[in-house]
Amino acid sequence: MTAATFWKSYTIKDDIINITLAWNNVPETALNGVWRNLWPEVVHDFKGFDEGKDVKDIMNLVKEVIGDSGFQKIQDEDFTELLVSLEDPLTSEEVLEMTEKHEEEEEATDKPKQWGRN
Repeated sequence: MTAATFWKSYTIKDDIINITLAWNNVPETALNGVWRNLWPEVVHDFKGFDEGKDVKDIMNLVKEVIGDSGFQKIQDEDFTELLVSLEDPLTSEEVLEMTEKHEEEEEATDKPKQWGRN
């Protein structure tokens, strides 16, 4: 393939894909290094939760703030499971499924109730 042939077949879609791949390879530490000097409030050096102390502290805080008896029943394992589940980004299929479910719920609540005449 010659350079001319390559450039003739190169599309905007190819460009977007290349930009996406390049952007995804920029490490968070590089972004934090730049933003730390410009806008320090947006820099988060969060490395994750310490599954021991941090999770217990958060659980105690939740129980204190909420004060709801339903929240008192939450176990540390439930909370840890939730945190672990949030580590993986949602797939496109999961987002689409959530959107469709939300739209169905909205449609169900938006429909006027039909009352029969007796």
